[in-house]
Amino acid sequence: MHLDKERKEPQDCLLLVLDTAFSVHHINRYGAALLGYEVHEIIGKNWFDHFLPHEEGCHLKSLFQKLVPTDPHKLEHFENAVLCKDGSYCLVKWHNKLIHNAAGAWVGSSSKGYLLPDTQQVLNPPAREQIAYRKRATEAFIETQEKERALIAEILHEHVGQLLTSCHLLIEGEQRDRQSPSLAIATNYLRQGIDQLRNLSHQLSAQPLQVHGFANATRQMIKDLTAGKTLKVAFHIEGKQHLKQLSADVQLHLFRIIQEQVTNIRQHARANQATVSLTITRHLAELNITDDGQGFDLDSRSISFGLLGMQSRAENLGGLLRIKTAPGAGCSLQVMIPLDSL
Repeated sequence: MHLDKERKEPQDCLLLVLDTAFSVHHINRYGAALLGYEVHEIIGKNWFDHFLPHEEGCHLKSLFQKLVPTDPHKLEHFENAVLCKDGSYCLVKWHNKLIHNAAGAWVGSSSKGYLLPDTQQVLNPPAREQIAYRKRATEAFIETQEKERALIAEILHEHVGQLLTSCHLLIEGEQRDRQSPSLAIATNYLRQGIDQLRNLSHQLSAQPLQVHGFANATRQMIKDLTAGKTLKVAFHIEGKQHLKQLSADVQLHLFRIIQEQVTNIRQHARANQATVSLTITRHLAELNITDDGQGFDLDSRSISFGLLGMQSRAENLGGLLRIKTAPGAGCSLQVMIPLDSL
C-alpha cells in the first residue's frame, strides 16, 4: 500500500498518516507517547473524531473533506489543538501533504506535527464545562445582538429619523424666510446628524443584505465605516457566480465579521490600507482581511468579546477563524467556511 511508504520514525515530531476516511494508518512512537497512548490504541481510529476537541474536530473534518479534492494547497500548513489521553490538549503546528498512488488517485495524507512550546494545558471536566458554557453564552449573545440591532435600527429609522427630518424641514423653511446665518448652520448640523443616523441604522440592520444583496451591502457598509477617515479599504469578491449558494445565515455572519474587523482596523490598527477579499468556490467560502497597521502581540493580548463573536460566527457555520499578527506587522484575519456542493 502506498501509505506504507510514508512510515518513518522521526524523534522530534509527530508523524501521522491517514487514509481517505481520515482513519489513522500510522503514527510514530514519539507522537503516540506525546498524546499519552500506545501506538496500537490509535491505529484505525478516526483522527478528527477521537483526537481533536469535538467542535474543532468537526470543523476540520468538514474542511478537509471539502478542500482535498478542490484546494489541497490550503491544507499544507495548519495549527490546531490535539487532545491527549489525560484530558489535556496541546497545540500542534502541522505540515501536511497528500499521498497519491501510481495512477494519481488520492489514497491518504501524511503530516508532520511540531508541538508549539508552552501550549499543553489540562482540560478537567469543570474547565470543559466552562468552555462549553462560554460558547453557548456567545452564541446566545450573537442571537440577542441581532434582534436588538434590528429593533434599534427600526426605532432610529422609523421614529427618531422621521422626527429629525421633520425638524430639519421646519428649520430649513424658517431659514429661507429669515435668511438667518445661525439657522443655516443649525440646518447643516441637523442634516449631518440625519445622515449619520441613517448610516448607523443601516449598519445595525440586516435589511441592506436583503434589499441590495451581499456584495453591494458590504461595499456600502465599508464605505460608511471609513467615511471621513484616511483608511482606504479595497473590497473584492472572486467567484461571484457562487454568491447565490450562500445561505442567508452565511451572508449575515460574513457581513458581521467584515463589519467587526473593519471597525477594529479603523479604531485600533492605525492602518492606511486594508483589503477585504472573499473567494467563493462550490465547496468553500474563504474570507481574508488584511491591514498594514501596527499589529499586536496575539499571545499577550486578552481576547476581546468582538473576536470571540467573530470566532463563534465562523464556528456556527462549521468553519474556522485564524488571525496572524505581530507588533509592527499588521494583521491578517482568515475565515474558511465549507459549503455544500451544488
